[in-house]
Amino acid sequence: MPVAAWLAGAALLAYVVLAVVPAPGPLDDPDQADQRTGFLIPREDARRLPPISGGLRFGARPTLLLFDRRTPGRRPLQKIISELPRGTTVTLVQAGTKRAGLARLAGLPRPRDGGYPIGYAIVDAKRLVRYVTLDPTYFEHGLEIETLVEAVE
Repeated sequence: MPVAAWLAGAALLAYVVLAVVPAPGPLDDPDQADQRTGFLIPREDARRLPPISGGLRFGARPTLLLFDRRTPGRRPLQKIISELPRGTTVTLVQAGTKRAGLARLAGLPRPRDGGYPIGYAIVDAKRLVRYVTLDPTYFEHGLEIETLVEAVE
């Protein structure tokens, strides 16, 4: 009987992995292990952004940089902002704008399709990029973003 239970469990796990978990899409990181790791970059390993990058000044609180190819809907954006700690600066950086170079400065990788990255970076008060990831559905991960921003404070 234990073998039958083990086989049933293995079959269920295989089904979940193959049918429920989506395959990487064109907007995902080419290396899936680097996408949404949840680990902050240690200060000593973090990139430091210039004091003024793309016309953006960094302040005394964490900054959330959202990278996108187009403007996300107002409601999803407001939902993310409402979940963040008070005083967090949020900046939307879009492809084709003067701030678009921030993606490269922050270390966002190119997605599988080779286009402009969609995701986010969290920059601390010393302009250190403490978290960076491709995340084409970042607007669905407000709690995750909130947790990471709080950890950077």
